[in-house]
Amino acid sequence: MTKDTNKKIKIDKIAEEIKKCRLLQRKDVFITNVVKCRAPNNRDPLPDEVSIHSIPLETT
Repeated sequence: MTKDTNKKIKIDKIAEEIKKCRLLQRKDVFITNVVKCRAPNNRDPLPDEVSIHSIPLETT
């Protein structure tokens, strides 16, 4: 499986868990990356990078 396929599977699993809670419907949920761009060598973002990049997401 490719990374994109794995991400799609993870998103689908998250959506299913949300559905089980019955608090939200899939159409009411927007799933996005925590940062706008990838870090060098496609590594996971560091905590301070997540913190800096999450501010615009929280204000929209």
